[in-house]
Amino acid sequence: MSIYQDMIGQLPILNTYNHGTLGFKLDSETPQDSIIEALKTAADKLTASFPWLAGAVINEGRESGNSGLFKPLPWPPTATSSNSIVRIKDYR
Repeated sequence: MSIYQDMIGQLPILNTYNHGTLGFKLDSETPQDSIIEALKTAADKLTASFPWLAGAVINEGRESGNSGLFKPLPWPPTATSSNSIVRIKDYR
């Protein structure tokens, strides 16, 4: 058993995810690419320290009479899409 196991998150009725959205008004003098790179660099540092933020969650051992154990795993390198926590949408 992991010392980081989340007991509340193991309750099958509480399948929750946290989402955050940040919006920034950009100064017309600041290059957009440098801001995006700064956000991606910060996200890389964050997910290196807290790998479960960019991973996948699996349910191991679920069967009749057993709700199983939810565990975070690294995002598979063979996945068809990346799992960056930074997603850029330009709504100009």
